[in-house]
Amino acid sequence: MRIALIPKLIRELRKKADQSIVARLVKENFKEHRVNYFLAMISMLVVSGMTAATALIVKNLLEATDDATRMLTIAGVVCAIFIVKGVAGYMQIFMMSKAGFAIVASQRRRIYDALLAQGVSFYDRKKSSDLVARVSRGTDAIRGVIDTLITTYIRDLTSVIGLTAVMIYQLPWVSLLILALGPITVFAIRRILKRVDALSSEELQGYSRIVELIQETAAGINVVKAFSLENQMRRDMHDAVTDVESKQNSLIRLQAATSPIVETLTGVAIASVFMFVSLRSSLGDTASAGQLVSFITALLLVYTPARRIARSRVQLHSRLNMVRRLYDVIDTPLSIQEAEEPKNIALDGAGEVRFENVRFTYGKSKKAALKDLSLVFPSGKFTAIVGPSGSGKSTIINLILRLYDPAKGNVLIDNLPLREASFASLRAMVSYVSQDVFLFADTVERNITAGRQDFTRKQVINAAKAADAHGFIMEMKNGYETVLHDKGSNLSGGQRQRLAIARAIIRQSRILILDEATSSLDAYSEEAIKNAIDELSHNRTTIVVAHRLSTIMKADKVVVIVDGQVAESGSPSELLLGRGVFRELYDKQDLSIDPFEENGFPADDDGVGENGRYDPTLSSH
Repeated sequence: MRIALIPKLIRELRKKADQSIVARLVKENFKEHRVNYFLAMISMLVVSGMTAATALIVKNLLEATDDATRMLTIAGVVCAIFIVKGVAGYMQIFMMSKAGFAIVASQRRRIYDALLAQGVSFYDRKKSSDLVARVSRGTDAIRGVIDTLITTYIRDLTSVIGLTAVMIYQLPWVSLLILALGPITVFAIRRILKRVDALSSEELQGYSRIVELIQETAAGINVVKAFSLENQMRRDMHDAVTDVESKQNSLIRLQAATSPIVETLTGVAIASVFMFVSLRSSLGDTASAGQLVSFITALLLVYTPARRIARSRVQLHSRLNMVRRLYDVIDTPLSIQEAEEPKNIALDGAGEVRFENVRFTYGKSKKAALKDLSLVFPSGKFTAIVGPSGSGKSTIINLILRLYDPAKGNVLIDNLPLREASFASLRAMVSYVSQDVFLFADTVERNITAGRQDFTRKQVINAAKAADAHGFIMEMKNGYETVLHDKGSNLSGGQRQRLAIARAIIRQSRILILDEATSSLDAYSEEAIKNAIDELSHNRTTIVVAHRLSTIMKADKVVVIVDGQVAESGSPSELLLGRGVFRELYDKQDLSIDPFEENGFPADDDGVGENGRYDPTLSSH
């Protein structure tokens, strides 16, 4: 017995959820656009009233056939009815569309703001294709739900009520007989709705798969071509498209199923009218021709809005499911939140970064990426992080950038825990160059100056020169105004890397982080970048994650991370004298350099100039 109650309980919960979504939609969107919707609803009421008046006036038209003056008057009234109905219909469409477009635009801005506010862990859990599908389908569904509710319960429902009133006024007993058929329609539609929820969810998932395949093809076209994956990708897309087509056909079949139901019941209703009138006529109780024609006209006119109401139930159910999935994204709690009263990190501060007993685990992983890690990156010094793949090097960078929060312990900059720091001051304090460079489909200049508002062309050029990028930029057709392709696909890997380094240089942040920043460079460019980094890192806290040890032999300090913990630390020369992990990595790479060569290590502290930190963007060369 209890098991049998479960489906009913699920339906009740879903019904309440749908009601909650509808209430939220009205609350969030109706008030702002109430004038447009109010005018649209008034227009709908006028349309409904004119439709009912059309059926009512037919009786007068038939009864006035012998009175020419009355016929002309009625003809004029009929013209007026249709003119008013046409104007009201225009106002209804225009006002509904205007409000609808505004709602879609508002929701798109809102969902984008919500996506920007989310932390990186949110995107770790979500597929980008699923997000695209939810946003693109969900925002349009919001408009669809509101439009359906208003047109169904204002225009169509009032039309049905008005026309039914005309029917009852003309032939009350026949009308009651027809109204008795209503519960049959309701029962049939409720059975249809049981399949709509599951199908609409499956259809949206299929659409997400199509978006995913398109994204994978565009992003990985080189791999697709190199490994002859065209046929496999074509089959996958064919299967995904076929699946969506099947689900869409099933949904439209359910929507269309309301038509034969309404058509059949309409036919039964009309047949019932003639049978009832014939029966009453045989008993000597006849209705006038005007009453009968007026009644049948109202009955035929009520068919269209009644059919729309029946179909709208299915459409509404499907759209509510899309809106629900969109709200799931909007309502996802932020994984990273700014403090209620954030403190600003002093941009002219020392720039010391400290980890205090930090423990961190990604998602639901059982293995900790960092295990009670305590570590200091001295201010104004060049600190390198090395270690095997998966040891936790990039995790350290992610925590400094506050892309994630540690499960235990604190990360501090100049003794201020990052949880208490404002996002703006943290971002201004740190410049970051990743191994996987991301470039926008915008001009070269705007890619270099991303995140900085106050700059001059001279500063842009000097930053590009310092990153060894000026040469290839000037070889491009429009120089710094050249628009890059998606993700900078019209550049080589090394060129993209150099633009990313120029972006970090021009920001002039107190802390510079480079995560395998020279991994895509040839030997010549790598040497140029190393020299630029050497100058840029003077009197800055510089943190470099590197696999190629040749890039960090001038570091003040090397931290070796193994299995989320510090295995050893010290200067490169100190670590090379030992027989630890660093020496092992060094021997495997066969750097062929003398670790004790004079130019292989940084000068003493006295070698740092007294002019403060080096600023290549203000340099004259």
